[in-house]
Amino acid sequence: AGVPLSAAVHSAWALTLGSILCRDDVVFGSTVSGRDADVPGIQDMVGLFINTVPVRVRWDLSTTAADLLGSVRAHQNAVLPHQHVSLAGLVRRTGAGPLFDTLVVFDIGTDIDGLRQPGDTLVITDIVNEGAPHYPLTLSVRQTPGGLLSFNLIYDGELLREKRARTVLATFNRILAGLLTRPDAPVRELAADVDRRPAPVAPTTLGELFDAAARRNPAAV
Repeated sequence: AGVPLSAAVHSAWALTLGSILCRDDVVFGSTVSGRDADVPGIQDMVGLFINTVPVRVRWDLSTTAADLLGSVRAHQNAVLPHQHVSLAGLVRRTGAGPLFDTLVVFDIGTDIDGLRQPGDTLVITDIVNEGAPHYPLTLSVRQTPGGLLSFNLIYDGELLREKRARTVLATFNRILAGLLTRPDAPVRELAADVDRRPAPVAPTTLGELFDAAARRNPAAV
């Protein structure tokens, strides 16, 4: 109770990435409206202020679900005054390469009926967001005006197969439920795969790997 949606989703996505990468320190991007930035008069300005900010999440063997949710929320509060800093500008200033290759997007539904006024000659019937993120993996979180949530995983089919994408989304859903229902549980129990290490790879050659890939997916050759 009392956990912001964004903090819960960011925490669960971080543990999901940790499960995939066998890491306890991950970075991903999150799209923000930019309207909450500490810029005088921003609420009265006309224009698009949407921005993407990096989110870094770290944990260890002693970190509980409540600890992680608290640290992610603290990170969000610390970043809030700087949401207007462009991602491109941040990369230039740090001299680093790409900071992340996965993205979290929140799509909060608008109450269409609330926009209508008696006597309107122009009536809004629906609002649809369309676009294809250029990141290999994007988690889209949609919340209806009634509070219902849905999660959609947008992925690059050249890098990830549908079966694997479904597994990633199922892992996210499981971890999110655990974070919200087991606050005292160590995160390593919520994401059992976090401590998993890659299986040993048998000695082979590049040519043999190429042949095996061609047999698995001949249409891609």
